[in-house]
Amino acid sequence: MDAAADLKIVDILAQECRDVALRITTYLTLGERILTIASGILTLSMTVAASYGRPYYLMALPFVYCLLLTYVFYLNTEAISLGGYKSALELEMTRRLGVPTICWESQIARRRHVDIPAKSVRTLFVCLLLGFVTIGIYQAFATLQPGRWGHERAALYIALTLASVVIGLSLVVTSFIAEMRVHKHVEAITTSAIREHRLIGQAYEVSTGTLGARL
Repeated sequence: MDAAADLKIVDILAQECRDVALRITTYLTLGERILTIASGILTLSMTVAASYGRPYYLMALPFVYCLLLTYVFYLNTEAISLGGYKSALELEMTRRLGVPTICWESQIARRRHVDIPAKSVRTLFVCLLLGFVTIGIYQAFATLQPGRWGHERAALYIALTLASVVIGLSLVVTSFIAEMRVHKHVEAITTSAIREHRLIGQAYEVSTGTLGARL
């Protein structure tokens, strides 16, 4: 493949990288807005429930917050999977040009994900989750006290609250693990697909006698 064709492919890859970057920004922005607004609403709901004498609503808070985090992790997983795809494109551009012209996802972003600010934000949301879980379980066990709402069915409410906490935390942990693994997985799939198409192109050029000096 000649240099002109190589440069044309690089232009196509660069345009694809720009398009993918916009899609990543869309997912991340949406996730941040949803998480910020929903966390505020949940906190306000907790205050209102306690102020108006309806603390039993707080038993549902842990599960609702877990569902929120699971959805946000889903959005992040989509963004990170696109990041893995973009990383493979950047590596292919580097291979063709010989120098790293675009390297955010392939070299920089993966280090940013483990920096102190990123860990601090995760710690904040974990603390919120633990707080909601603690409040929900406390309210469930408070039904054991005579005269409290739900005392007649205290065992049922405790069981439902504990079950919802276990299910919710399982969803959150599963989503978080998937988020952590998806970047390398998608990058490997994309790299494999690029390599396969490159080999097909080489085979075609060999069969037609037009194999260039470099692919």
